[in-house]
Amino acid sequence: MNKLLFISFCALLFISCNNNKNHKTSKVDNATIYNNNDVKSQHEENIPNGYTKQSPQKYVPINSTEENLFNYLHEYSCALNTKNAKKIVELHYPDYFVLLQKKIPNKSIKEIKEKVQSYFEQNFDDIIGEYTKEWTKAKYADSHVSNIINRVKEGQKLLYLYEYHTMLYNETDTIYKKEAEYSVVVSLDNGKTWYSTSNDTDDTYDLLSMKFNRTSIDNVFSKH
Repeated sequence: MNKLLFISFCALLFISCNNNKNHKTSKVDNATIYNNNDVKSQHEENIPNGYTKQSPQKYVPINSTEENLFNYLHEYSCALNTKNAKKIVELHYPDYFVLLQKKIPNKSIKEIKEKVQSYFEQNFDDIIGEYTKEWTKAKYADSHVSNIINRVKEGQKLLYLYEYHTMLYNETDTIYKKEAEYSVVVSLDNGKTWYSTSNDTDDTYDLLSMKFNRTSIDNVFSKH
């Protein structure tokens, strides 16, 4: 059970970071192009490989639905950076806990949420340490959204696949991961409220199929 919860916790936390490498949508052609002229300056400023100080293109929300999504992502990042475990649990997609309960039926959803919260409270220093392994100056992390790749609507329910770059920063400096990553968010009320989902390959379809049909799920993960 502890192993299952540990895997689940990692999927729950790293939606705005780097848990998508093995996902089938982990790469999209021509995602972001950088100027090679900054390679020398990066070396001089001790920026880790795979990162740059040059900001990728930033996606600008085009309507209230997308503004609500961006507000949600910002709230999630704030909860992470301020070590607010309770808020992280509140912001996660409710069906994720329902799916977990099916795998550990001897625990109630309330108990599972409490264990998730407890895990974060006890391991925030190690979690934040994953960022400082990438860049010793990093104090905070965020998701720099560069595009919304797919939008799927099923009645009042929405599935969006967005592209982002991990952003590490402190009070004076900011760096961005060059390689784009991808994550799925869900709204069940036509974009008023959003939730992050697990991008774990084994769980994603089971998770989303609790509310969405297979065609919608395939479409949100498709490449255009």
